[in-house]
Amino acid sequence: MTESVKCELGALQDLSATGIGLLTRGKPPCKVGQIIPIRLRCTQGAVDLQGKIVRVRRAGLRTYDIGIEFVNLSSKLRAALASLAEFGFIGAKTTAEESDTASNGRPRLTSKAAKSTANGDPNKVVMASTDLPNYYAVLGLNNDASVSEIQAAYRALVRKYHPDVAPGEENLERFLDIKRAYEILRDPSRRKIFDQQIAA
Repeated sequence: MTESVKCELGALQDLSATGIGLLTRGKPPCKVGQIIPIRLRCTQGAVDLQGKIVRVRRAGLRTYDIGIEFVNLSSKLRAALASLAEFGFIGAKTTAEESDTASNGRPRLTSKAAKSTANGDPNKVVMASTDLPNYYAVLGLNNDASVSEIQAAYRALVRKYHPDVAPGEENLERFLDIKRAYEILRDPSRRKIFDQQIAA
């Protein structure tokens, strides 16, 4: 299992039961097609789910618009998202560790989930965050690695995990993680944004 880091994705612009639109400052360290874990937080609870990045495009000078389609939604998650989209609060229970049942048998948020807030900013009622792989750890490097160290680590790992050399689903997944990590860390602007996010 790859070490992960928390990443604030941005402020909610659009929410439906099938996906979200976010506005973020700086180019996000994720790309179209990537499936990431997402936590949507509002003032009285949180929803944990999986999302597929379907759109990353520039929205302004330093802002980007991200479109995320939810995947593998249970009926309880659909109900929670519908409530959040329509009424601004979560009306159903969302994760196994937060499970609790009211006297009427409907799932509800526990006190643990209710403590989650949207950073106290009334303009950001719902915020989205994710746990992305620690791209430095994927390449076996420290956060202060030089460009040449990143390139050398990438080349060595690609030779080891390339599908022609190391067949198998697990090795293919590792190979794709290595490629993603290199794409972020070789680009100075994307690396800077990633470094800022893991430092926060």
